[in-house]
Amino acid sequence: AHLRGCSFASNAATREGGAIAMGGQGLTTVTGSTFGLNQADDFGGALALNDGSLSVASSSFSRNRAATGGALGVYLGALRLVECSLADNDAVNGGAIALVFGNVSLEADWFSDNVASYSGGDVHNELGRVDCPSACPLPVPEASCTCSCNEEVTTLEQAKYWMTTQENCAPMNCMGGGVG
Repeated sequence: AHLRGCSFASNAATREGGAIAMGGQGLTTVTGSTFGLNQADDFGGALALNDGSLSVASSSFSRNRAATGGALGVYLGALRLVECSLADNDAVNGGAIALVFGNVSLEADWFSDNVASYSGGDVHNELGRVDCPSACPLPVPEASCTCSCNEEVTTLEQAKYWMTTQENCAPMNCMGGGVG
């Protein structure tokens, strides 16, 4: 299924995916859509992806909130974001995105003013894989980079080390990151 030019606003879920909760092979692409003011009590304020694949392009996620993954929550899934804007999202872990044992590809996405009260203002990653095939315009301030290493990071401790020892944000095919 494909969604194009849709608007999801002020939706709520008691568990996951304030606007959309999906798994398996249902929805495959979202293009030119907006997600705003959505909320989930647990995972993925706007969208929760469990064990499936999803590509999102030219879409915006703003002012969404959840305990984990203010805008997007990915568990054992594969998410590709292309030219998306993620701004003013809020969570305990992963202000914009929470990734748990999955894969996220970030391609020319914009992250701004996302907040996590515990870890990963932009991206919280628990042993998943975050790829930035091209230079990602992630903000450097406040260590909100997805990853700051040029080698693979395979444990949470390695991710914490790289996040605290690197001075600039140069995400390149790293696992781990966004762990405050």
